[in-house]
Amino acid sequence: MSQFAKYIQTQKGILSFYFNRIYTVNGTKYHVSVRDKKSTHYFMMGDGDEQWHFSDKKLLPAWIVILEGKLEEAINEYLTR
Repeated sequence: MSQFAKYIQTQKGILSFYFNRIYTVNGTKYHVSVRDKKSTHYFMMGDGDEQWHFSDKKLLPAWIVILEGKLEEAINEYLTR
């Protein structure tokens, strides 16, 4: 499992997002976690159409959903190191 962390500016301030790469039968995914002042949020990002996006964003707060592009950039930046 490959993992990394990235500080990202959010509506809640600068928060640290933790990315853990996992391999599934449906391809590579990243399990992402972030903690704001009240709770910890967990979600998956998958590679589809050569872009990283949320596997399921129905239960995510809006302040995370709007970061999808920044989270994709973080993953791509890590993969090109």
